[in-house]
Amino acid sequence: MRGDGEVRVDRAGVAEGRGAYVCNRRECADSLAAGRPLARAFRAPVTVKQETIESVREWQRSASTR
Repeated sequence: MRGDGEVRVDRAGVAEGRGAYVCNRRECADSLAAGRPLARAFRAPVTVKQETIESVREWQRSASTR
C-alpha cells in the first residue's frame, strides 16, 4: 500500500510500503472489492481499483495452472 491508501500489486515484492498476502482462492480476490480485508491488514483506509483486482485474478489463474 502506498502512502495515499492506494493498493497495488507488487509481483516482484520489492515496492516500498506495506504489503499484504492474498490467497489464491477466487473468493479472496472477490472480497478485495469491498476493501475491508486489506483495510484490516493495513489498519488504514484503502482504495482498491478494479484493475488491481483483475491483476490478482490473473495471478490466481496462472498460479492454479502450475
